[in-house]
Amino acid sequence: MAAEAEHEFPEHGDFVRNPLSTLSWLLRMRVDLSGDPDPADVAEMLRVSKRMIDAVHPGSSDYGLFLRNRAVALTTDARAGRDAALLDQAVTAARQAVEVTRSGDARRGEWPWSLGLILEQRHGVTGNRADLEAALARWREAARDPYGDPDMVMRCAVHAGLLAAKEGDVQGAVADYGLAVRHLPTVAWHGMRTGVRSDTVRRWSGLASEAAGAAIAAGQPATAVEMLEQSRSVIWTQALHLRSDLTDLAWSAGALVNAQLGGEYAFVATALGTIRHRGMDTSPPDTVEGLLYALPEDRCVIDAPRPATALGDTLPAPRVSPWFGYAPLDPAHLASTDGVVFVKDIPQSQGL
Repeated sequence: MAAEAEHEFPEHGDFVRNPLSTLSWLLRMRVDLSGDPDPADVAEMLRVSKRMIDAVHPGSSDYGLFLRNRAVALTTDARAGRDAALLDQAVTAARQAVEVTRSGDARRGEWPWSLGLILEQRHGVTGNRADLEAALARWREAARDPYGDPDMVMRCAVHAGLLAAKEGDVQGAVADYGLAVRHLPTVAWHGMRTGVRSDTVRRWSGLASEAAGAAIAAGQPATAVEMLEQSRSVIWTQALHLRSDLTDLAWSAGALVNAQLGGEYAFVATALGTIRHRGMDTSPPDTVEGLLYALPEDRCVIDAPRPATALGDTLPAPRVSPWFGYAPLDPAHLASTDGVVFVKDIPQSQGL
């Protein structure tokens, strides 16, 4: 149907873009689904991709997209025969796509992503290391694009880390993987439904171990632990930042247990005084942690509702943690918390 629709529109102009785009996308899907692409489908991809470029003005907002599609078609044609000449044409088209797309276009990050893949494929044919260096540079550029699509930024950062580690640039790999880990909460942003966020985080389940492995190879075990912790706590940290009452977290394991055990179940929060090697010094005296730090014991368990009742409407100030690995105890949660386990000082030897 898309092929038939193509012939109902003029050779040039805006009207022909949609059927050509649809036909190109369907051909690419059919080629990708089959084990060995049908040569006729590949030839049709090449024809359509060429007509797409001819049909629009170079200043069109879709011109970069059509150049990228042309590069993909050439790469597909080159894959079976390992044809370096076709890959040269594909690289040229992909580079043009990057150059003609204005900064700030959210789609632009996909073009250097494709260009990096094509350069990597050409290296596999020619062995030219300059292609790997160029691919790495393009992925790093796209991973740091402030206007880039979050998922594409993530892909480019992870691929840059993987290639850098493979090439022995372990320090660069740590930086690339670190960028990806920090970007994970943006990809699985808190406005998504919980199930969708969980699926998104699960899709990147291998990221934490790859990032930690690069950090260990670079002699940075503390960074490895940080990246592991930050990767595994995305959804929980987002829930805490909502600052809703903990009893409202109906999806939590605690709520499920409470429904069964009732009065035999208690929720006990954790509060820490200092983690000096993480830049977390003594909390101000008007915060929950500051008040607890004034107690003589190094560690203790307190009955949280009692101080909450004594304080009345005058709640302690909320603490601000300089380290992402510690979420301060929200004073507003004291009344709904059964107890607080407080540890005054956490030395570096304890592994945090």
